[in-house]
Amino acid sequence: MSLDKDKKIPWEEYSQRFKAGVQAFSEGNYQESHKRFKSAVEARPESVSALSNLAGVMTLLGHLDEAEETLHKTLHIKQDCPEALVNLGSLLDRKGNYVKAEQFYKKALSYSPDYPLAHYNLGNILFKLDRLDEAEDSYNRALQLKPDNFKALCNLAVVKRKNGLLEEALKLTRKALMIEPHNSEIVDQLKELEKLKNDSST
Repeated sequence: MSLDKDKKIPWEEYSQRFKAGVQAFSEGNYQESHKRFKSAVEARPESVSALSNLAGVMTLLGHLDEAEETLHKTLHIKQDCPEALVNLGSLLDRKGNYVKAEQFYKKALSYSPDYPLAHYNLGNILFKLDRLDEAEDSYNRALQLKPDNFKALCNLAVVKRKNGLLEEALKLTRKALMIEPHNSEIVDQLKELEKLKNDSST
């Protein structure tokens, strides 16, 4: 039941609930974050930020149908919300609907051309669709906007490797390892590339 204007929860209370959701999310406590963002939405049902964040946590928790419904609600309020569009793209990616996910990422970029996450996620989708040249362009743009995106560096290295550019793949992976020196996945990727290089030179 909607609240009357004079009974509306004060902005300070909404803000407190929202910040608690952000804090819980940053600590990796997604169940608590879900609870807090849901409470924030109850306080301000029209809050695009609260709805979009709630949907993001729902997606991480595997509540995909609820997340999709929440994101469509968000976009009904603000159709040009790039965060909601990217979140919906990510959700559709998880569902295996790559073509539709690509559409939402591109729509997000039409409203916010310098959104690094949208470029990175679009690159991932294009890679899955085996459109490597386009994926490379997206990763490069993501890195122009956020040079320390080690995941984009690693994925771009995989594209380079698939295109037979082993030296470039090694260079990108080493750069990623400088950013995340204790990341075991990057270490493994570098070892694999170095083995390929050694095998090809023997």
